[in-house]
Amino acid sequence: NLKEHENDFDSLSDKASDLIQSCGDSKTTVLVQQIKSRYLSDENAAKEVLKKCEQMVNDHKLWQDRFNGCTQEFASCQKILDGIVANLATVSDRKELENISNQVTDLLERHKGMTQSLNSVVELGENLYATTDPVGRDIIGADTTNLQQKLEEFYDKVINIKTNLEFKLSNISGVESLMDKLLDWLNGIESEASSELRKKATLDEKSNQQQEYI
Repeated sequence: NLKEHENDFDSLSDKASDLIQSCGDSKTTVLVQQIKSRYLSDENAAKEVLKKCEQMVNDHKLWQDRFNGCTQEFASCQKILDGIVANLATVSDRKELENISNQVTDLLERHKGMTQSLNSVVELGENLYATTDPVGRDIIGADTTNLQQKLEEFYDKVINIKTNLEFKLSNISGVESLMDKLLDWLNGIESEASSELRKKATLDEKSNQQQEYI
């Protein structure tokens, strides 16, 4: 570590300069200059290495932050999905089903965001391969693949629930439409049944009127 020995080198350099001034030895002067030159060269090389290390750390930290963010968002969405699955089997009310449908729509939108985040995670992970050893590359690849599979399974489940919800709501709408027609028909029958019979002039007219109530 050059930083730890910087003070020692400065002290040695000062002593060497004093020695040169006192004795005027040219060999000592050349040797001190060579040592100074090598130290400065090593110092510059160390700074360059430090910059590369800092860049590698920052790149890996950025990948880790993006990966953690995507994982946390997935966990949040998965919790909501688990709640939907638990409730869906017992829910039959239209309003409740519509509320679940809104939740499903929101999950699909959040899935889009997670997919974009995952694409960023994949790209950042691939950029790390050049500065990561084989073990680290395997870990990055496995973590990314695992998250990708989870998002695909999540999407399939949400789409399946969306399809089932649409089917249930369609059936409810069909039943409600039929009930409305039956109620209109019953209201008409009740209205006619409760009204006073209209008097008819002939047997045929009276027979026709009778047929209306059969």
